[in-house]
Amino acid sequence: MINNGNCISARDLIGNTISVAPQLQVQPLDVRRTWSVNVPGRPSTFSFVGAVSFCLTGIGTAASLYSMLFGTLPNAALSWLASAAGPLGAWAIAPMVLGLLLFLTGIQLMRARFLTLGPVALEVDDDNLISISRFTAPCPRCNARLHMTGGSEHDPGVFFICSRNRDHAWRFDYTTL
Repeated sequence: MINNGNCISARDLIGNTISVAPQLQVQPLDVRRTWSVNVPGRPSTFSFVGAVSFCLTGIGTAASLYSMLFGTLPNAALSWLASAAGPLGAWAIAPMVLGLLLFLTGIQLMRARFLTLGPVALEVDDDNLISISRFTAPCPRCNARLHMTGGSEHDPGVFFICSRNRDHAWRFDYTTL
């Protein structure tokens, strides 16, 4: 291979050393749990209650719409669901959405055992109980307050970001708690 200034052949590297910039030292964060509230339930309970709520509200809403359009219900067993969802009207979608969110939250907690929701986190302890917690830490660079946040679509994970300078950001491994 010809050395034209842009390429270096393997023969030129034999016997030479390559200088590499040293890696930055990873500074451990002094993470503190500011407050914590225990939630009555387990992740599987969240998933079950969310799925049942979503299904029953969805069936009730569909039965209510069917009875409004056609006047009768094909099954007498659906009448109690239609009568429960009927007075809610369009607001019946809210329990459906909440049920779906509760189901997905339970599934995520069963998988990862930690979930960030803005500045707070849902975490599952060793006894499989859920608690809502808030974590903070002092910024190692400027002594401001670090706040926990979830990652982005392109870089998922949990981060601590400085309240004074958003360039001060640290990835957080929640398994070290």
